[in-house]
Amino acid sequence: MTYDKIPFNRGSETSEAAAESVAASAATHETLVFVTIRAAGEHGATDDEVERATGLRHQNASARRNRLVHKGKVKDSGIRRNTRSGRKAIVWVTGIDPNPPSGPTPKAPPRRPTDTQICLALWDIERHVSEPCDSLQKLCCWLRAITRDTPT
Repeated sequence: MTYDKIPFNRGSETSEAAAESVAASAATHETLVFVTIRAAGEHGATDDEVERATGLRHQNASARRNRLVHKGKVKDSGIRRNTRSGRKAIVWVTGIDPNPPSGPTPKAPPRRPTDTQICLALWDIERHVSEPCDSLQKLCCWLRAITRDTPT
């Protein structure tokens, strides 16, 4: 899998060097961010939740999510949810209308992804990532664990 050149500040050799060092893991991290948001289903995930689930730093996670937005794979759900710091954040989703109906948004209880959504996320990871990083392996272990803990 190839990844387009990571942007950097022209004229700054440290910025260019940093971009080159990230390029090797960018595609893997982008997949990790995508499957994390996809696994959240309609509940979606904020950048903060993606960071906690994947172990990626904010700059890396939000850069990969931003790229997914530009590719049309991830959308703003129109919902805002509090982060750990108590600030409102965009809830990102895949495959649902980013323009919610006008008027007050009813508060739905948070929903856990279905086992099917989790299995699809794991399948995406296995199909697209040949050498998963530690964060991706941790996410896969967590996803497998929550599917085993589901009451039948």
